[in-house]
Amino acid sequence: MPTLQAQSRSSSQLKPARPGAGINKVKSLFIGAYMPFAMSSASYAGYMLAEGHMGWLSLLLTTLPITLFLMAAMALKAFARTSKHLPVISLLGLSGIAYAGWLLINQQGPALLLVWSIAAFVLFQMYNYWYSSLGRSISNKISVGHKLPDFNLTNIAGETVSSNSFQGQQTLFMFYRGNWCPLCMAQIKEVAKHYQQIAKNGTQIVLISPQPHTNTQSIAKKFDVPFNFMTDTNNAAAQALNIAMANGLPAGMEMLGYDSDTVYPTVIITDTKGMIKFVDQTDNYRIRPEPETFMPYLNTGKA
Repeated sequence: MPTLQAQSRSSSQLKPARPGAGINKVKSLFIGAYMPFAMSSASYAGYMLAEGHMGWLSLLLTTLPITLFLMAAMALKAFARTSKHLPVISLLGLSGIAYAGWLLINQQGPALLLVWSIAAFVLFQMYNYWYSSLGRSISNKISVGHKLPDFNLTNIAGETVSSNSFQGQQTLFMFYRGNWCPLCMAQIKEVAKHYQQIAKNGTQIVLISPQPHTNTQSIAKKFDVPFNFMTDTNNAAAQALNIAMANGLPAGMEMLGYDSDTVYPTVIITDTKGMIKFVDQTDNYRIRPEPETFMPYLNTGKA
């Protein structure tokens, strides 16, 4: 059986400092602007390429890959994680810049094309390294070997439920940002596919989000598995566990009824007495623990 030290993990080395609400707000505005920029740039480059202006292949290489990635994530919700720094997309972007530079040197392309391609690549790297990194610090409220603090949730019937009520069974708690987050939805799909294996030792699954309660009810209807879908009203549970993310919602999502504050993606496993066996506090929203990572902690019996 893994040691307690091995049971507390993160998807990357966590940074000592937690960003303030101000930095998160800047990130929120950045992603709200970057996605339309990348998509519109790729569309325009594709149009120019279709018109026979082959030089625009350079801009297409720096914008189309990330556009397709974001569209696939949002529309298909098919993957819960990516590589840490998306090297293939970076290499394609560098190829686009090199091509634009070659065209300029040989007087076959405008300087604007090179500047535009470089700007697109820089913005992608900001998304890749800066935006994707949550900058979170380890919460000392959810340490392996300690009892999970008590907090209240709201079930799909609108009733208040204490986290202590889940004692008596091994429990997998998964805090996710909301239905708007495609990687969160893909992660829930993964857990649903493994439900029979997870539940064979009497494990119960509790999925928690600070989203509007109607959204929680909506997602509960989509899954034909006995999950405990819970709403974290006013983000109170996340605050109690020190995993609340102020201003973590991408700009513009407020129009769909979401609050600007959300939660850091977090997975916690407790034993029958409410003692924490496993914690994952990822520092990159694109990197989530695979079921194979936490399954060993669920297969160690009910005690």
